[in-house]
Amino acid sequence: MSGVLLLTYLSGVLLVRLGLPVFLGYLGVGMALRLLGFSGDPLLDFFKDLGVYLLLFTVGLGLRTERLIPSCATS
Repeated sequence: MSGVLLLTYLSGVLLVRLGLPVFLGYLGVGMALRLLGFSGDPLLDFFKDLGVYLLLFTVGLGLRTERLIPSCATS
């Protein structure tokens, strides 16, 4: 478990140094572990769910209702 978290942290640091968003490193490690058949434990599942919830929350904070509902401009 600690090795997975360390790998995830280091991939995030590497991608930030390359100028990319940190969550791409997290997603990359998650996809690689899934493809390799890594079976997680309940704590890792909790962090996975928490990460998805926080990502959706931050995306929701950035949305504006004006962008969701197109204005009906009459010409």
